[in-house]
Amino acid sequence: MVFGNSAITIDSIKYDINYDLQRDIAVITPVVSAACRLGTVLIGSLELDNHELLPSLKMLFTSGDNQLRLRHFTIVNPLLTKADSGDDSNLYKVTFKIYRDDAEPHEDIQQLAIIP
Repeated sequence: MVFGNSAITIDSIKYDINYDLQRDIAVITPVVSAACRLGTVLIGSLELDNHELLPSLKMLFTSGDNQLRLRHFTIVNPLLTKADSGDDSNLYKVTFKIYRDDAEPHEDIQQLAIIP
């Protein structure tokens, strides 16, 4: 994703998911990879199943390749998905929005499965 005539290209948005069976919680950390010609700051927000969890994330990019690990969020007693089950009823919808100036936000929408 390139921001118009901006100096930044977002290569990927991924999620590190760590499930703790004993405590029955999932800790999820967004990871943004980007290439930047000049340092810049972008603002992001994150929704889980249409509920805003992280309303404002400040992302500071430096010149060159960047991999930012953002603030994590926790799901207590998460819905679990069995590996290779083909059942998508327990998937979470994650919407990550990135804002720049007054432009419309870019939305990255993914389905996440928490597999024990």
